Amino acid sequence: MSCLSKDVVFLKAGGSFITFKDKPVSVNYEALKALAEALKIAHKEVSIVLGNGGGSFAHHVVLKHSSENPVRLLVKCQQATRLLNRLIVDYLLFNDIPATSLQTSAIIGYGMNTLRAFTPPLLNLVGNGIVPVLYGECILTEKGSVEIFSTEKVFEIVSNILKPSRILLLTDVEGVYTCDPKKCSNPELIKRIDSSNLNSILESLKNDLSRDATGGMYSKIMSMSELSRKTGAKVIVTSGFNHENAVNALRGEIPEKSTVIEML
Repeated sequence: MSCLSKDVVFLKAGGSFITFKDKPVSVNYEALKALAEALKIAHKEVSIVLGNGGGSFAHHVVLKHSSENPVRLLVKCQQATRLLNRLIVDYLLFNDIPATSLQTSAIIGYGMNTLRAFTPPLLNLVGNGIVPVLYGECILTEKGSVEIFSTEKVFEIVSNILKPSRILLLTDVEGVYTCDPKKCSNPELIKRIDSSNLNSILESLKNDLSRDATGGMYSKIMSMSELSRKTGAKVIVTSGFNHENAVNALRGEIPEKSTVIEML
């Protein structure tokens, strides 16, 4: 967007970072504090589109109501994701960060059998120095079924209009590992993912698909590699608990402990 004088950065506060995923409806306020500290500095230097994952709010609700009628699933899912998003935005506002919620399903939806985005509200916010906070959400299709939209999918859609210079995913660990660093005995940090090793890494992470409502790390890498290829932007995956690392990554520097996804 030509009227923007700063780099545009897509920033995701992952659900595993911002909530305790093994405890339904629980916010990790240590993570929120770290996020606010990073944003307080970085939002003055770059234009940020913030998205939050659903974490223990959305995933718990989706698992609980997935076998029920689609209307019930939709409204309960949207209730949960809206609540988490509001808690995050309120915390950022309390810390003097000019953030505002932007409901995903209000600007992205299905019409004429096509996924459509109405992005002027997003562009106006970013162009005026405000941090819009989008989020993963459940969206109703024209046929009445419910589609679970990850934050990565939201970024993919809005990137058609607003091109990011880089994309930062803040998680509760320091990047992408060869196996779950919380469960396996010999995890190795993968420093870089590109066309030479993407397929082998995806193959090793297939077990993630059934553990997470949006497909876990497997789906994140799949969608972010496609977004990197589409936009030319580097994707940086790192821990959000070190706010200095987060600030540096928002500025375009690569933290020592991180994973870079880049498809040239």
